[in-house]
Amino acid sequence: PEKHSGTSSSPIDFDKELQEAHEAHQRVRDTFHRTEHRLDVQFDSERENADSEATEEPAP
Repeated sequence: PEKHSGTSSSPIDFDKELQEAHEAHQRVRDTFHRTEHRLDVQFDSERENADSEATEEPAP
């Protein structure tokens, strides 16, 4: 096998590794923000429903 100076295995392509890590991070962050937005919308609608129920039904 071909020996590279100072490395026991094949050299790591750090630029490629960094790029892949960055893209994975972007995907995770995009997914998180979409989920967060969906949850916010869901909470808002639930809060509105709770408010309307509270105002529609007079307390005994």
